[in-house]
Formats: sequence, C-alpha cells, structure tokens
Amino acid sequence: MTLRCYTSFTVAYLAKARVLAESVRRHHPEWEMNALLCEPVPDWFRLEDEPFDAVVSLEDLDIPALAGWVFMHDVVETCTGAKGAALAHLLARPDTDAVVYLDPDVEVFSRLDAVTDALDAGSIVLTPHQLRPESNDVGVFENEVTALVHGVYNLGFLAVAADQQGLDFAAWWRDRLVDYCFDDRMSGLFTDQRWCDLIPALFDRHVILRSSSYNVAPWNVGQRSVSRADDSFVVNDLPLAFFHFSGVDGEAGRAMLERHGADSAVYELWEQYSTALLKAGQDEIGGWAWPYDRFSDGTPITAQMRSCYRHMPEVRAAFADPFAVDESAPTFLQWWRSADRSS
Repeated sequence: MTLRCYTSFTVAYLAKARVLAESVRRHHPEWEMNALLCEPVPDWFRLEDEPFDAVVSLEDLDIPALAGWVFMHDVVETCTGAKGAALAHLLARPDTDAVVYLDPDVEVFSRLDAVTDALDAGSIVLTPHQLRPESNDVGVFENEVTALVHGVYNLGFLAVAADQQGLDFAAWWRDRLVDYCFDDRMSGLFTDQRWCDLIPALFDRHVILRSSSYNVAPWNVGQRSVSRADDSFVVNDLPLAFFHFSGVDGEAGRAMLERHGADSAVYELWEQYSTALLKAGQDEIGGWAWPYDRFSDGTPITAQMRSCYRHMPEVRAAFADPFAVDESAPTFLQWWRSADRSS
C-alpha cells in the first residue's frame, strides 16, 4: 500500500511537526511524510535537513482567489481550512492508495496497523473524542457537551482511501472547508471538525476506530488507563498508538490532565514530549510570527477586518489582494481607514 501522511502547520509549529514526522518515520518508514506549510517557506528551511519527504504549499492546492481566501481566515482557520484541499491533492496522485492526516502536536508511539486494517474495510477512518459515556458532571460538560459544539470526531486524525468514495469525500470536504472553515460556533461551525459529524449519514464506507490506544488526549485520559511498560507506554493494556498533545503550549493541556485524573504515566509522556520539542527547536521558532497576520507594510490585521472582507462580496471583488499596501492603487486598508470602520 502506497500511503501518504501529511500534517498542516505554520513555522511556529515546525518543532511539533518535526517530532511528529520523526515518530511517523520511526514506526512507518514506508509512509511518505508531507508537510503542508501554510505560509511561505523561510529562506533557512532546507528540506534535506528535515524529517519530511516533501512540502506542500497553499499555492499547490488550487484554492480560488488564494490571497483573499487566506485574508478571511485566522491562522487556525487557515491551517484547518487547507486540510481538505491537501487531502484531495494527495489522493489525486496516481500511485496513492490512501492518505493519513495527523495534527502537528501528535506523536506516534507504535505502528498504526489498525488504521491500515480499517482502510481495507472502509474508505474513511475516524476516531471519536470519547469511547463511552461520562459518569460525572465535569466529564459531561467538558466532553459530551463540548463534543456537541466542536464535533464528535477529533480531526487531529483522519485516514482516507483512494477509492471512489474516498475521492468523493475528499472533494466534498475540500469544497466545504474552502467556503465554510470558520470558528463560528454560533452558526454551527467549528473549523474543519463539525463537517465530519455528517460522514456517517453521507458516506456509508466509513469506519469508526474505537481502539482506546488511538488519539489519546488530555480530554479523554480519564477514560483510559495509561501506564509504563519497559521502554514504552500502554493504554488499557494495548500499546499506545499515538498521543495528541493538545494544549501543550501554556497551562491549558496540563490543567485538563489534572481535571480528568490523568495517570502518572501521562505526565511522564508530557515531560518527554516537552523535552523532544526543545530538541526540535521550539525555543528558537515557537514564537515565529505568521506573515498573514499583517498587511504588506506591517500593519496588524484585526478579526473585524477579516470578518468584513468575508461578509462583503463587493469588497472582495474590489480588492483581490487585500494584503497589498500600494500607494499607486486603491487598497483594502485605505478603504478600511477611509470610513473609520474600526469604530
């Protein structure tokens, strides 16, 4: 099976993506590892020195009116919104049998054979946030209620076969994310994730991977027993497949571990991962500024500006490249300032 794996990130997440890619290569050297880099490649980046086989750029994905599309999205919306187009792009390669997506803040700890087995049985493989009902109010609110808002399946992982239904799903997901990948929970949208709640209704060749060792994360450690076994980790007596270190920056992730009663081995995992990030260059590049947060002259772009551009088609038509600041031609920034729309 020719399987391509990819992750979507910006330079600030490069250390995390390196740790992920190295872990994928360690356990699946036969997979091709692709980096979807959602900003221009820095001059100092050398692919031959990185644990990736290839870099995919936003320009490779045939997203219509790309400059305007990026302008409408913040950094999280951009990285998640490009995932569908990248999936379709990789599946379309003639020698691809399947594509696996993993978030950059994931680390793989053993072979993911359950994924390839699931791809033999179905076209789309998902992992749910939870595997059984919660038993206390904290769990109900933080997991069950949150899943109703953010989505039932965690899109830090997705696997899709290059069969007809997989291609149909990728085309559908690409189109929905190009048009509707926003963190707008009042409208029922949470970036790329809520869309996949529709998969069981729209695509019959889907597999819900219910192994407790897959997509272990701070929000579900209360339901999974994690322990040390020699030089590895096990979850409910199964080898840990991959852990999703969501919230590792700052205190949010660790606070979630504490609220959900994580086993001591989880904290050991957390510390090991933090050390691996430092070795991968987190201190040097973790604060890298996303260039699409500013106009070409360095003026910051606000959420209000992005929303205005998104909701006014006549403005999008007038300013195809809203980032541009050029005294010789009208610009979005000039238009914005002309009527003091910030007030």
